[in-house]
Amino acid sequence: MHEAIFDPSCKTYFAVRITSLVILFSSLFLPAAGQAADSVGVIKFVRGDVTIESGSSESRKAVNGDSLMQNELVVTGAASVAVIQLADDSRMTLRPISEFRVNRLDIDEESNDSSSQIAVLNLLRGGLRLVTGLVGKLNPAGYRLSTPVATVGIRGTEFNTRICSADCAAEENQLEGSDAAAKITEGMYVSVDQGRVFVENFAAGDPLELRQGESGYVADLYSLPIKLGLVPAFQLLDKIPSPGQLDFDDIEIPDDALQANESALPDAGDASAAPSAAAAGRDIAGTYEIDDISYGSDLPLADRRWFFGASPDIEFTLTQEGNNIQGEFEGDRDGTLKGKIDGEVVTFEFVFEALGGEYKDGTGTWSVQENGSLEGDFSIQDGQRGVVRGTWTLEKN
Repeated sequence: MHEAIFDPSCKTYFAVRITSLVILFSSLFLPAAGQAADSVGVIKFVRGDVTIESGSSESRKAVNGDSLMQNELVVTGAASVAVIQLADDSRMTLRPISEFRVNRLDIDEESNDSSSQIAVLNLLRGGLRLVTGLVGKLNPAGYRLSTPVATVGIRGTEFNTRICSADCAAEENQLEGSDAAAKITEGMYVSVDQGRVFVENFAAGDPLELRQGESGYVADLYSLPIKLGLVPAFQLLDKIPSPGQLDFDDIEIPDDALQANESALPDAGDASAAPSAAAAGRDIAGTYEIDDISYGSDLPLADRRWFFGASPDIEFTLTQEGNNIQGEFEGDRDGTLKGKIDGEVVTFEFVFEALGGEYKDGTGTWSVQENGSLEGDFSIQDGQRGVVRGTWTLEKN
């Protein structure tokens, strides 16, 4: 038995600086208005309950050989796994009770501009093990994985990412006992098998760099990522194989890998329904107006007007189907959004027409207040101004 890992609840923080954080939360960027979905890869192997969601009401059962389209959501149930090969030959193993999609994949082997090679991936729930492909070789800076608590910048590597609730502590308890399990708290864990990654979120400071054999932890969106003394046992001894260990011409997932994950969480069969259960008691549908908006940086007034405006007059119309949210807004700025209720938070992505007719993409979160209003954060990507962040409150009409 190896010694206990560094306790992530302590205050020994590594400074984390957001220099170019583009993507956070459960969603990333919307494609430009009218853009059709593009094929981004193939489902090489499925076992158990794996579905692909193409829209708020469109879902199909995944089978071996399925094409995966841009922005489609891959969902694995309890004791289920999916192996995915992207168009740039990135390969990943998606864990049980996970949600994943590819927001953007731009590859052109004949291009002399390496910066045009982009891979933007999004892990909304659960975990995956990933080996990077062509984009990671040609433009490592353009390869990133978004999660609800941090963005992982990838530098040509093989790594294991897990968004933990009670499941990780349960697995740690099986492997190491209750003393070690007590140190495994909710949040995101990242361990690196080869290469290196950079972890950053809304906390201030330099990105946390993790190299081969190292592990890191992020508690939430505003907590500093920290480096752990040792890789937790639930990752070090993970029975879900890395895609680098698989024969992609004849993929096999051992029975004990899924059994271990299923038995570690007694209620795993119900866990896949948790978001819908949480959403059942929440009524997000309706019309809203911006009651208050502020920007996280000292943007000049002219720049504030460039985005939503200094004192915007915008009305949102939101519709809800289960735990999925869609909507549009109009007034000083017009745009659309879509999102998802996950536990206590609504995570969303939006696109709008900024001053001068330029379209802008963004992401954010809302929490539902007792009076029905929505409060949360937003992040907007702008080519000239970088990432612009702020907070806003929407009052329900």
